[in-house]
Amino acid sequence: MAKLSREAREELAATRLLRVLAKHSVANARTLEQKISDAGNLPDARMTKFIGTNIWTIAAAARARFEAHKDLLEPFSTGEMSYQEFAARVRRRTHGRKEDNDFEEGTTQLDDFTE
Repeated sequence: MAKLSREAREELAATRLLRVLAKHSVANARTLEQKISDAGNLPDARMTKFIGTNIWTIAAAARARFEAHKDLLEPFSTGEMSYQEFAARVRRRTHGRKEDNDFEEGTTQLDDFTE
């Protein structure tokens, strides 16, 4: 494998972090917390760069995702909506489909059982 430049490594790290954030928002917060605690009490250059520069790029993407789904957070957080329903609605909305079900356009659940 060819050795990557520092800029290429940083870009790859940011891409991977955004991918993880997109897939595992809860695990992401724990991962971030672990990374910060692993650094100890004295910040090194990597941690300073991450907090001072990289996190703002990540925050912008996270904010956009939050804004797109914030109407689903209250019913989920109050227990009116299960995690399964919340995740399914986020998935459907992200893919541009109707949120209420996974059926194809113009079909219903009963169509599978009729001849």
